[in-house]
Amino acid sequence: MTKKNQQKVIVSERALVARINRRFRAEDEALELRKSRSEAMKRSYGPYYVLNTRHNVIQGYNYINLEEYAKEWDALRPWERLQS
Repeated sequence: MTKKNQQKVIVSERALVARINRRFRAEDEALELRKSRSEAMKRSYGPYYVLNTRHNVIQGYNYINLEEYAKEWDALRPWERLQS
């Protein structure tokens, strides 16, 4: 089987958020990735934001691309992709 014929394994958003949060805990970071619930939060922070649980402050929110963020934290393997 060539590389072009290989299909990527699909990972759901919920599973990917859980993986990222587990990586945060493994690295002893007081961070948690959260999904914006209200329209006002989505407009202000984007669909996802990072909460610093130690200080209860939103630490990162610049319209996080979930798939790229997961790759940065090694929560998404090269043979996996985010469910569309």
